[in-house]
Formats: sequence, C-alpha cells, structure tokens
Amino acid sequence: MSVQHAFSPETVGAASSLVIQHQTASISLLQRRLKLGFGTTQRLMARLEAEGIVTASDAFGARYIALAHTEGNPEFKQAALQKFAGCEGGDPGEPGRPSVWLFGIQPSKSGVSEEPSGSAATSYASDLQKTGTYNRNASTLLAAIHGYQVEDYLAFAKKHQPFLEGSRGFFKGNLFPFPCETLKEWEVVEQQATGFASKHRYLRWCRSHRLPVVQAWADMHRPDLVICAGLSHLDDFAQVFLAQRSAGLTRHDYGRHKKALFHRTLNGRLVVAMEHLSGACPSDQELQEVGEYIARLRQHAAQQASS
Repeated sequence: MSVQHAFSPETVGAASSLVIQHQTASISLLQRRLKLGFGTTQRLMARLEAEGIVTASDAFGARYIALAHTEGNPEFKQAALQKFAGCEGGDPGEPGRPSVWLFGIQPSKSGVSEEPSGSAATSYASDLQKTGTYNRNASTLLAAIHGYQVEDYLAFAKKHQPFLEGSRGFFKGNLFPFPCETLKEWEVVEQQATGFASKHRYLRWCRSHRLPVVQAWADMHRPDLVICAGLSHLDDFAQVFLAQRSAGLTRHDYGRHKKALFHRTLNGRLVVAMEHLSGACPSDQELQEVGEYIARLRQHAAQQASS
C-alpha cells in the first residue's frame, strides 16, 4: 500500500492541521492527539511529506514544517534570532569578567525601536536611569545590591553607568524581542510586523526558536548574576538561565506584603526572579531589602564557586 493511499483524507487533514497549528513536525504530538502507534505515526508523517506539509528527515532524523506552512515573517524571524536582538544595551561580559544581567519579559515601545536590534551596543540613555518606573527601580535595586542605600541610587548610576555603551559590568535584555506595552497586547501592528496572528503563536515560536538562542548567549558570556523581572514568565526564565522548570527554585518572601523572590545558584551563576520592576511598584524599602538579600546570595555563590 503506497504512502499516498495509506490513510483516509480525514486522518491526513487532522494531522496536517495539528502540525501547522503547533508549528512542529512532532511524531509524539500526532501520537497523543490522534491516538496512533509509533510506526503508524511514522508512516503518516511520510504521507505529510508527500503532501508538502513537512520536510524530509534531515541527517539527524528531524523534520520541519514546510516553508509554505510556516507562520511569521521571515525577515522578523531572522532578526529576532540575531545576537542580542530585542536587548537594550550594556556589557554582556565574558568568562573571567562576568556582568550582571537584568532581563525583562519584552521591550517597551518607549525603550527600543520597533524592530529588534542586532547589536548589544544600543545606547541606553543616561536620563532613563532617572525617569520611568522600571528604569528608576532597576538602578535602585542594583545600587542596593552593590552596597548603596537606595536614596543614593543616582550616585551609583553616575559612577557605574549601568547599561550605557562603553560601561562595563551590566547588561539589559529581554526574553522576547518585539516591543509591546502590555503582556497581552497584540494588535494589527504587531501582527503585520511579526507575521503571527496571535501573541500565543508568537510566544510559542519564541519558546521553540528564540529562547534557546538566549540560553546560548548566557552560556557564552557567563553572567554571574541574572535578575529576572516578571514572575508571570518564571518558567521561561528558569528554562533559559537554569535549564530547568521553576519548581526547583527556592522561594524567599520579602517586604511587608510578603512578595515572592525565587532563586537558585547553578555552576556559579545566581539566578533570581522577582516581580516586574514597574508592575506592582516595589517600594524603596522593599528594593533595599531585596537588594541586600541578593548581595548575600551572590557572596555565598562566589564562595561556593571558589571552594
């Protein structure tokens, strides 16, 4: 029985819809959703290849969605995977001279250009360290981590100039590259620029293609401290910077309202995740407390790495 006639049109149609909807040529996906055995699913995947839905297997046995059925503008996807695309400047550091990385979920429209940048040298204007809730709180938190009182954050910013082109020791980036003002925002402008009809589909593509690239950046530059801002994407942060789910992180409550901070040290890298720095607007007292706590964790991580 030939590949072309081994399955009913209904089965082929259902399989095609699944792989196109999920943008992955996954045998396990078809097995689970269509309740087929492994061998049958392999033959069905060969049928999808014959139909032009998926590619032939590569040298490693992997298949991909055929170009005609992939979502997303090719130009956007290429730009989104360039080094430090969607990041906002600073010094990523290098082995032997690590930097502190501050990572958010996505750029703000007011913070970067509409298109992802392929350069880490994007200027981070010094006045942004003084204005804007996120930037002001970021500088305040970093000041507390480095032994300053929060009211002296401008003195810290003037001395260290975090995220400015040419300064050392601090890097500001984002998990996802396209700028949006809110986590749910996805209107016509975003759809046209990225080629993704919904934010769900855009995030799914990023998790499959963009986040492994961000993980590779971290593995290459080896920051000793990564501050992740935004607990709604805790699992994404944990996967990128610790290669694990967030269930393995330790929780620490701080402040009068017992806000949550999650942390873990792995191979000399301290990763902490906390609320977004502009969302619930942490107070100066909370930033002082959490900054001093992170400083102690960092010192302990350094002692462990050197022992």
